[in-house]
Amino acid sequence: MPAPFFDSFAREFAPDALTSGLSIYHAGGVRKFEHFGELTQADIRAGLGEYFRVHAKFHTDGRAIQWMDCSCRDNRRRGTKCAHLAALCIHIDENQSQLLRRFGLSGGKAEERIMSLSEDLSRDSIKNLIALDNSSPAISSQTAAGSLTQKNHSVLDQLPNPGSPIDGHTLQLASGVAIKGLAHAKEPGVLIATVARSDGRELRYRLGVDDSLSLLEWPPAIAVLSTKLSDECAAGYSAHRLFSITRPRSGQFQIEKKVLVTKSRIANVPNNLIVPEGQDHFVSWEEIPKLQISSRGLFIKGFGFLRFGDGMDSARTNKWSDYPSIAKIDSEVAADLFNTDFERLRQTAQVMVDPKLQSLRVTSGVTLGPIEVSQHSSGQFLVKTVLVAAEELHNEAESTSKNLVATKDVGVTLIDILSARKAGRSYIETPEGWVKVSQEFDWIAQRIDGKGRLQLSKLEFIRFRESLAHEHEIKAQGDVVQRLCAGLISQRDIINQDLPSTALRLRPYQRDGFQWLWWLYENRLGGLLADEMGLGKTHQAMALLGAIGEREPGAPPSLVVCPTTVMDHWKDKLSEFLPGIRLFCYYGATRPQIPQDDGHFLVLTSYGILLRDIDALAGRDWSAVILDEAHLVKNQTTRTYQAACKLRCRLRVCLTGTPLENDLFELKTLFDFIVPGYLGPDTAFRKRYISSNPLQPVDPLAAHELKRLIHPFKLRRIKSEVLTDLPEKVEEKRICTLHPRQRELYEQALKLRGQPLLDALTATEGPVPYVHVFAVITFLKQICNDPGLVHPDYEGITSGKMEMLDEILSEALESDHKVVIFSQYARMVGRLSKHLDKKGVKHVCITGQSTNRGATIAAFQTDPDVRVFIGSLLAGGTGIDLTAGSVVIHFDRWWNAAKENQATDRIHRIGQQKNVQVFKLITRGTVEEHIDKIIAQKKLTFEQYVEEDPQAFRNISRDDLLRLFASPPPAPTDGEIPVSEEGDGIQKSSNDQTKTLQSQAAVYTPLADELDFLTFDHSMDPDP
Repeated sequence: MPAPFFDSFAREFAPDALTSGLSIYHAGGVRKFEHFGELTQADIRAGLGEYFRVHAKFHTDGRAIQWMDCSCRDNRRRGTKCAHLAALCIHIDENQSQLLRRFGLSGGKAEERIMSLSEDLSRDSIKNLIALDNSSPAISSQTAAGSLTQKNHSVLDQLPNPGSPIDGHTLQLASGVAIKGLAHAKEPGVLIATVARSDGRELRYRLGVDDSLSLLEWPPAIAVLSTKLSDECAAGYSAHRLFSITRPRSGQFQIEKKVLVTKSRIANVPNNLIVPEGQDHFVSWEEIPKLQISSRGLFIKGFGFLRFGDGMDSARTNKWSDYPSIAKIDSEVAADLFNTDFERLRQTAQVMVDPKLQSLRVTSGVTLGPIEVSQHSSGQFLVKTVLVAAEELHNEAESTSKNLVATKDVGVTLIDILSARKAGRSYIETPEGWVKVSQEFDWIAQRIDGKGRLQLSKLEFIRFRESLAHEHEIKAQGDVVQRLCAGLISQRDIINQDLPSTALRLRPYQRDGFQWLWWLYENRLGGLLADEMGLGKTHQAMALLGAIGEREPGAPPSLVVCPTTVMDHWKDKLSEFLPGIRLFCYYGATRPQIPQDDGHFLVLTSYGILLRDIDALAGRDWSAVILDEAHLVKNQTTRTYQAACKLRCRLRVCLTGTPLENDLFELKTLFDFIVPGYLGPDTAFRKRYISSNPLQPVDPLAAHELKRLIHPFKLRRIKSEVLTDLPEKVEEKRICTLHPRQRELYEQALKLRGQPLLDALTATEGPVPYVHVFAVITFLKQICNDPGLVHPDYEGITSGKMEMLDEILSEALESDHKVVIFSQYARMVGRLSKHLDKKGVKHVCITGQSTNRGATIAAFQTDPDVRVFIGSLLAGGTGIDLTAGSVVIHFDRWWNAAKENQATDRIHRIGQQKNVQVFKLITRGTVEEHIDKIIAQKKLTFEQYVEEDPQAFRNISRDDLLRLFASPPPAPTDGEIPVSEEGDGIQKSSNDQTKTLQSQAAVYTPLADELDFLTFDHSMDPDP
């Protein structure tokens, strides 16, 4: 059995240190606990806003604590094992069982043992009296009251329980022993008890406060008291320890420890203790000598011995002793105390607030009044000082039970708040109390100029307005400010601009998108056009390009960057709708130099060329830079993204229907391109807006704040809102069944490859081996698709999914529909193509390696004989129109639902005339079915930002991964497809299959070996 950790550290501490440490632990006083190997550390709370740093080191051989230290004075100077160290040990004992097991120790006993110890300490201390022989000289000064340690001299261990018989005026303590009398010593608060023995010998005892109270509360002892002594024992009175809060002078507050002497017991103490005058008496703690105070009561001249009636336990008593008798605190500390209703002090004792201070309050709900904005000659925006108002609730509801909300001027300006934050203050004192200075203003605290004015750049002003004052009136002065503010107040308030003279025919929502883009261009900002797939982002961008060329013919050229896969799409659209603007296609191995002509023209290039020729492209100015399918450069660490950020231009625009695919930081990356620096540093963004647990939502207030911040620079519409005339889209999941030999192969692969991973995932420690998990999942998914993908030896094994495909395909073609099939694997595209060749179905294919994509797409769109389009999910799912198709088949599932939707929207978009039927093939009982459930249950909700539905592989929990490797259900027995030799086309035994799988699917081989047997679709990159 592991040794109890408590036994190893408890002997290091005095009992009162343990009880005080337990009180600190109960009050949540242990924070920032960390451990590194044998070292542990934490911050321990002590007093008002003070924390001590503590450290402890374990013995490596399991002998518990090797050393401890604390930054408090008692430990640092005197080496005392303080309550702060005890609190650390108790925290480890109660909460760090896993850490203790590493050193062969067990925990969970500290609280129980210390509570038991506290009960032992609270027993009647009269048993510890020091017996003095009457032959001794005067009472020894070494036996000061309370120093009761020499038990071997005590005869009062034989004291009977209270209520023993009384013999006249003498109390029988034991056989032949009686109390003769009690008298005051010379020192206040000390009694002398005289005890007579049967042999005629008298003993005298020096009793401190605790012992005196114990004896004086014993009714038989009262009989031997003198009249004078009885009068000074304060019969019927009790003492209560409390904190008195006063303000001796402006800007300073005082906390004083006092004792309230009262005849009435104080129960259900109100928030602010008010004592009726004339009935009670207050004594400053500073006026009471230490020798007249004990843990149970005290001696006050004029009252006598008083027991504490405030119910403090030993832990609170020790805590009370740590506070100074009188503490002077500044206004900041006082505001913090008032704001928490003195919660920290009340954990120790009652609080009494001076009646003159009881009306003081802390106002934390602040907002801004009307904003006046003008433009400085330097181009900066000047924001005039605005008043801060406080929200207050009024209970006088006339006809409704709802409280009314009003605002009240508290006489504090925005400049006051910024100056306070700049000086590091948290509160501003006012005649009515304090205004809490919110941290939300910190980022502009350094923007006050020498004249006390708030100067902001254009982006800073937008952030100021969206995050702090988006509901407030803006009084704009000057054309530049008015033009900017018009778009901030509402995108509908943007001044309408005439469409350029082009062949474009924009729908109403597309006109709104063009107006918004022009507003961004006029104000030299940047934007994210994130309309859902199929709503014509390209058309809106072309309208902007046409307007620049028409209204500013002498402007620098504009640059459009897109994946190679959609170069032909852009070229055709620009030639069709902007024939009057010069187009320079800058791509290909023998691309010519971009002309240096004056005047506006268009340059079309790919991301690959952008990276290769960045020096030339970044060496000139551009009117607008448009990144199409911008989600492909969402990673800020890639060279392509870094190259794009070097481009000099008046306007940066990102076009993408899926700005979020894996996590919220992808949105931050795109915004760092379109409006650099607007969302602040990466670390601050992650801390504020991204949850440490990807499956837990972020703070709703932070989410709302981010939505407001990105609002001016993001425009997204969805088809269901703006395209009422678009045909219906119906989605359906088709469940496929593993063919018997296919199931046998799947189960063998699961046993060989999945079981070791299950063992690794079941372990509670260690990181998830995502590389191996993904490899196994890919291997199993390919068996579900077509066993021939795994190895040529499995070419003849029938696939249940291929049979389902044939059923859907046959019905669709007979009904004169064109069909689009997507798979995430390029090799699967090839196998599907061969399958259709055997069936005599004319079709076209596109993967990441395809060339002449424009002709391929045109054939599907215009040739009635081309009935099927087959494409890899990424290469065929972006930047193209496939509206000739009306049936979509997702042959295998992708982790990210947004990718599937993006591909589907190649068909369900403007120009589609038929209803669209979408089929998603899922193999029952396999990893595919589990993936589908995970997508449905655990998808992250980013709708509050861009109304998308992203899901990332690494956001899947360990438990979900365990469920992925469950075995498929048993083979059906009723109506099972018979296995024929002709149908199988394979004569291998089960042992032969196992050997093949072992050779192809060894577990935990190096990554290079993993890639040898896994079919990764490298051609899925649309711009290799």
